[in-house]
Amino acid sequence: MFNTPGISDYGLTKQYFDELYPADTAAENHPVDLDVDNELDNVPSKDGLWKSFNPWEPTVEQKYKNFRAEPKKVLEKAHVGTEGLWERDKEWACSLLHKAVPPELAVSLFAQYVKKWENYVLHKQANPASKSRTNQGNVWLRKRINMVKCAVASFPVPIEHLKHDGLRKSMAQLWAEKCMACVVETADSGKNMIDAFEAAELFIKQWGFTVLTPSQEFEPLEDENAEDYKLRVAKELAGFRLTRLIDDAWWFRKIDDAYRQFCEHCQILNGRVCKGVSIYLSDAGLRDYRARKKAGALALSKMVARNEETGDEINMLDVANSSVANPAIRRHELMVRMRGFQDIAEENKLISGFFTLTAPSKYHAYHMLKNKEKAKENSKYAGFTPKQTQLYLSDVWAKARAALKRLDIPFFGFRVCEPHHDGTPHWHALFFFKPEHEQVICYMLAEYFTQTDRHELNAEHAEFCDWHSLVIGRGEYGRYIKEVDTAVVNDVTAALVERIKARFKYKRMDSEKGGATAYIAKYIAKNIDGYKLDEDETGTAADKAALAACGWASTWRIRQFQQIGGPSVSVWRELRRLPQNEQVKAEKAAAKEKGEKYQSKIRALTDLINDEHTIEVARIAADSNNWSMFIHAMGGLFATRNSFPIRMVYKPVGNAYGETVNKLKGIGSFDRTMITHSDAWVIGKVGEEGGFDLEENDSFLPWSSVNNCTRVKKSAVEQAVIEQFEPLGVDLDDYLLGVVMKGGRILIPDGRRAWLSNTDLGWQLRVEEIITDVGWGDW
Repeated sequence: MFNTPGISDYGLTKQYFDELYPADTAAENHPVDLDVDNELDNVPSKDGLWKSFNPWEPTVEQKYKNFRAEPKKVLEKAHVGTEGLWERDKEWACSLLHKAVPPELAVSLFAQYVKKWENYVLHKQANPASKSRTNQGNVWLRKRINMVKCAVASFPVPIEHLKHDGLRKSMAQLWAEKCMACVVETADSGKNMIDAFEAAELFIKQWGFTVLTPSQEFEPLEDENAEDYKLRVAKELAGFRLTRLIDDAWWFRKIDDAYRQFCEHCQILNGRVCKGVSIYLSDAGLRDYRARKKAGALALSKMVARNEETGDEINMLDVANSSVANPAIRRHELMVRMRGFQDIAEENKLISGFFTLTAPSKYHAYHMLKNKEKAKENSKYAGFTPKQTQLYLSDVWAKARAALKRLDIPFFGFRVCEPHHDGTPHWHALFFFKPEHEQVICYMLAEYFTQTDRHELNAEHAEFCDWHSLVIGRGEYGRYIKEVDTAVVNDVTAALVERIKARFKYKRMDSEKGGATAYIAKYIAKNIDGYKLDEDETGTAADKAALAACGWASTWRIRQFQQIGGPSVSVWRELRRLPQNEQVKAEKAAAKEKGEKYQSKIRALTDLINDEHTIEVARIAADSNNWSMFIHAMGGLFATRNSFPIRMVYKPVGNAYGETVNKLKGIGSFDRTMITHSDAWVIGKVGEEGGFDLEENDSFLPWSSVNNCTRVKKSAVEQAVIEQFEPLGVDLDDYLLGVVMKGGRILIPDGRRAWLSNTDLGWQLRVEEIITDVGWGDW
């Protein structure tokens, strides 16, 4: 561990700063603690992160060489005291930035600090009678650095070790090998899979990652008691999770996402994501998103889906462009479903309302000025990322929806998540519901989405209690919905609703002005491709804003659109794969030969339901883009998922991690099954003779009780692999054999790692030394 000089080494004591900058009321009444050594010690760190940022102690000249900004207006007319104050504050700021922040970010933060420092001094010179002695520039810098520290502290390794793609891949291999070492160590000591996973779990906790696995069903064995069954299931699940933890690719995906989000968070802290600079996503983040899109399209263009029975081939890029991955198709489908919801709502005399739900002020990094030309920093910002804000909104929504469900209030519609100009997510929701439920829904959403920091809205808890008593009563059998006069409730709550509109806003839709579908069309288009829009609310061209919004959602892994209620969209899409009625196909062909446009026969829905099978009725609805008709075919407006007459049909297969997962085969009803997915299709590279299908090639699946433990005889390939590892002192059991057969690396007794590599000569055994010390260079 290296020792670094503190503030006192430069002649600046804590007492000096305490006298110069007293308690800061804008910082929640906490004193501005500028004792850097103590401040760094109080910040949580991992692996000595803060004190090992630099492997050598730089000179003062080296430390300050990048910090060249100066408060010119102040120093031009500076007297000795002011000039000396700047030199001392500059040394403090540079020392703090040097220890805690990567150089590129440090230079930018320092430039902003200089402007704030100069503004403070100029204000003091112009207003000598001002009682404020707190330098807000110093407070701002301390807060910003603490936010960066907290972000960096979420990584268990120095952040410069993740700067490049190659470094992240090396780091993924290193941590996968650490987990593999845990597996080998626990196996050697006679422990089971559960113990191995608990040991390896300590590594993923350091990163803050979680291991998600598909749900599994395990049949009890004959003569197996409940305790043994529970233990066996726990071992199986632990084995599935371990298979991920020893996989380099799994670690790389996790680390790559975490680092990309960290970089974008730093851009937000640096003021690079806001109105007047770059909306939704930073310029660097947008370039990264474009590069990833281009790389993805290039990879798909070099792959084909091949039918091994017929020999047909389809380029995977064409497949993607003809699916909902195509922005235009995605927008069309959302609008079709939205229009279908509106049609069936009008049939049932339902009303619709548009809700805007926003997070508290502490989640917003910047506020837009009233002229909407520029943005200013939010002093209440607490360093939250857009992902954390989305988790907050989702958590509040889950509570509000559960409360509405307890009151038996059905509703359906769409939820759109979009970013503010500074990248903070907020929600727009368009719901359809019964008129008598309008006030209860408004109350529940307003109550839950304003509970946090309600004081900043100038709203009292008692006001919400009064609102509650207006719309909800409590009787002998529990709570019930009161019959209320909407006008009366609106008059009583008007003042409160006006004060909380920054967090909750409601507007009833008017069918005479186009209705719900016309209103939400703008929000769908501006978050997909900007179709028929000139500019968004920030004044940015619609197509550029839409690209930034999509990049924002991709970077932060945020779902933009979600259907609330209604039938299964997956069934709707699978129905389109079914072949058309033979008579209809013949009529279309005849019309085409005559050069005429085919006109489908108009039939009443009741006639279709009486004459055709349920699957055929639903297929006709899907084929004709009639979502409201599809709702009728699926059991009605408020049918539950368990009562849908048509469901997806799956078959169990093994995945790359040895788990039994459901592979989609088609759709079915109580008396009929329709296959929409053939096993003959495999994916391969352009020009290859045969494709590859890992799900069908069970000899390369990892070990699991489902697909391998019942084998009595090893295949010739497996036996040859076992014999190759014997000279290395490795006795491959079923588990390790599965890891090796899927390309995983394992540790051998002498400390090296071994794996199978697919070469032009076939599968070859590879052995190499583990790299333990790498020179990473500067950030």
